[in-house]
Amino acid sequence: VVMSRIQADWANPLLENSRDLVEQSDLIGRGKVMEKIINERGDQTGVLYKVTKVYKGEIAENQVLVWYDGCYIKGEDYVLNHEDAQAGFEKEGSSPKEVLEAREKALEELSGKIVGVGLVEGQQIPELGETYLFFAWSIPESSEYGGTGHEYAQGLFLIHNEKIQNFEPKAKGIKEPKSQIDVELFVNKAMGK
Repeated sequence: VVMSRIQADWANPLLENSRDLVEQSDLIGRGKVMEKIINERGDQTGVLYKVTKVYKGEIAENQVLVWYDGCYIKGEDYVLNHEDAQAGFEKEGSSPKEVLEAREKALEELSGKIVGVGLVEGQQIPELGETYLFFAWSIPESSEYGGTGHEYAQGLFLIHNEKIQNFEPKAKGIKEPKSQIDVELFVNKAMGK
């Protein structure tokens, strides 16, 4: 995966612990990723979850759309269509020939690769077919949500064998196996139960 320029959504705070995640979230749920879409700007991924359990909040149906900053796109699509790439080619003072050469070079380098756009270190985008524990905030005047948290403190946990990785934001940069915790135990502790 090739990363484009780093950008951050500073409206999403770096949270210190699981209770902060609970406080900052309007919805806490468990669901399987059924579909992923990329917004028009190509800088966010919408994830449609089939929700099997709601721990906090309410939803009208058993599915919910949660938007996450960043996305993965084909290298060719990035070079030919994404505004970040176009801005990079069209630097101030560049001649049309230089812009074309830069675009052709990038197309050669990125063809057949996947490019991460608008992602920060430690951030994840949910995978199709996987089940997650997710924390989300309500987008005003919408039935959609935004993912709570940012970077290593992202409110998104892959569920495997009814367990998730223990929430330790400062330790997530360590490349060693992390402790696992039961999903229900984690949620109950985070919610102060």
